Amino acid sequence: MALMNANTLLYGARDAIAYHQAIQLPDDVRAAMFQADRDIRARLRKVTRFVIDSGRAMSYASAEYRRAKQEPLQFELRFLRQGSVVYDTVIDPARRPPQQTDLDDGIYARTSFLSDFEPGLAATKYFELVETALAPLCKERGWRLVTNKDTCVRVVIDEKIHIDLPLYAVPDTEFVTLEKCFQDVTGLKLVAGSARLSTVLDGFSDIRIPTDRVMLAHRKKGWISSDPRALHDWFVRECERHGPQLRRTCRYLKGWRDFLFLEGGPASIALMACAVRSYKEGGWVPQNDRDDLAMLEIAKRLPVFFSATIVNPVLPDAEPLNDWDEVTRKRFVNAANDLHGHMHTALEGTANAEITVRRLQEALGTRVPYRPDLVRAFDKTPARAPVAAVVASPLPLRRPTTSA
Repeated sequence: MALMNANTLLYGARDAIAYHQAIQLPDDVRAAMFQADRDIRARLRKVTRFVIDSGRAMSYASAEYRRAKQEPLQFELRFLRQGSVVYDTVIDPARRPPQQTDLDDGIYARTSFLSDFEPGLAATKYFELVETALAPLCKERGWRLVTNKDTCVRVVIDEKIHIDLPLYAVPDTEFVTLEKCFQDVTGLKLVAGSARLSTVLDGFSDIRIPTDRVMLAHRKKGWISSDPRALHDWFVRECERHGPQLRRTCRYLKGWRDFLFLEGGPASIALMACAVRSYKEGGWVPQNDRDDLAMLEIAKRLPVFFSATIVNPVLPDAEPLNDWDEVTRKRFVNAANDLHGHMHTALEGTANAEITVRRLQEALGTRVPYRPDLVRAFDKTPARAPVAAVVASPLPLRRPTTSA
């Protein structure tokens, strides 16, 4: 049993700004990020229309497609945001710069496929098209285009924000089915109602494009199978099963990571998988009004999870989510042990509210408010039979004296 209740320091109360509020992304940063993303989409749509209208799509076709096909390559782009912005686990980084808030916006090419489900669109040409389209925009806005990421094009907006653009291909036939289903559900064409696509896909899983039909462009490997919606669906299901606290604890873990590691800490998906596993393994009863205890329970298990294999929850045969070298693994395990030590001392190792606050700040940083008055202590001594209280007789009321 915990001696101390520090939930208000983490989750907050009506009259207190707590850690949960302190790590929220500021409204101005969020607005700037989404506006930049809308500008990127608009520029890519414009260039794509030019490619289609000018009949240049075949120049982006793979050699295999040109040899096997005679008809023009089908080619259109659609967009679907993914990652922490959609999971609702995005936070304001603790140490910026160099840490940045990122938005992942998947670019989906509706295109022709070969008979073996290899996209007719050449992966290298896909990267080239997107980078060529965005280079003038980046120059106009003072943004920086990063072209050395294996699975995306990155646009650095400023020291606070970058946008990653992973490039996907889906078969033309599958896309036609998706668009028809989307129109049946919303009454809108997909290109007009794309802002609602994520919400519709959440509610109608049967209209998804099959996972094995979604291919991700890789600069070195060409095309690899990868469907980000599968990961999204997994996390949504787990949040529905375990409640909103799971999403909050994932934010806290990301805040811990950002506070402790300037760069290169455990990946967000690895932290999410560890949080979900902590809830699944049982041995404790989550209480929605005790985020502090939930973090303690996760911290107890984190060193063990980091020491073993963290399996990708939607691709169990893929590389582990903690495919770290031994030096990195030891560093992360030691950090997880420290987190557990701080959380244990804060909640179970002291009856001093000031120590509780200091230990939480050592674990998560000074975005945990220094408010010992918000910490509640519990007496762990055995309960005794109540003793009749002796009540003194009330004193007579005295009228206040008035000055002359």
